[in-house]
Amino acid sequence: MEKNVSFILKGFLSKVSQDEKKKLLECLSPQMQKAIDDVESPSFEIDSKKIFQNGLIDSVHYSWFIPLFNLYSPKESALLLKVLNPKTAASLKKVLKIQTDVSLTPLAKEFFKDFLLSSLIDKQATLLPLEFLPPSKLNQLLKLTKQQIVKLIDLLSLYELAFSLKKIVDTKLLNKINSYLSESEKSYLKKIKLSHTQIHFSKFNLEKMAEDQTFFKSTLHKGGILRLSIALSGESLDLIWYLCHYLDIGRGNILFKLCKKEKIKHASAAVANEILETLKIL
Repeated sequence: MEKNVSFILKGFLSKVSQDEKKKLLECLSPQMQKAIDDVESPSFEIDSKKIFQNGLIDSVHYSWFIPLFNLYSPKESALLLKVLNPKTAASLKKVLKIQTDVSLTPLAKEFFKDFLLSSLIDKQATLLPLEFLPPSKLNQLLKLTKQQIVKLIDLLSLYELAFSLKKIVDTKLLNKINSYLSESEKSYLKKIKLSHTQIHFSKFNLEKMAEDQTFFKSTLHKGGILRLSIALSGESLDLIWYLCHYLDIGRGNILFKLCKKEKIKHASAAVANEILETLKIL
């Protein structure tokens, strides 16, 4: 029995009375009853209606659709655009230069929505609805916008930077690095230095990074993505899937590949706590 199905059934059973629950469980096989008993209770902290609004495909960053749209002619792509929310459709129209002077019947819209969903989710896979995610303190990341997640990654990267800066004594280099940071980043970096964090995962060559501001920021950002992946390792694959798809396809794919199946001892929990602290200023 699929573990995700067990989560959903347990969620439904938690909403009925004990008498009703007993009667419903009697309708299931002993194997199913055990499977339901073995899983954690789902989390109902997140209101999927508020987050999804018009459905799952509207919570996905537009860039995830570009590879699919590139497989079709402009006329065919115009049909797919009609089932997306205006913001996503506008972004894709701009990137792919598509005109959309077409209309669809309600039945056709449902067909194309299902088609887009199947392009995102493997046919053999199941994806839990947001409200059925297993309990986790990191579920609140799904309340963030894409821009807020990117900002979170930038702030997490400062933990990596703080460790590397301990080895630098060149005042000129330190001043140059400092000039690349925003005022909010400088302030947060100062706070991190006072926290005496000992956990780091990136090896920064600050002398090389400081040669170019764009290279400095992009390298630093990758360190932030790595740090986020440490916290997400061992979390629900569904949580990781949603978070990766809130981001653009470039960042999302990197994050997904970096996440491990099991929690990293002494690291995942510590970085998760850092994230919760960082969320307070977002």
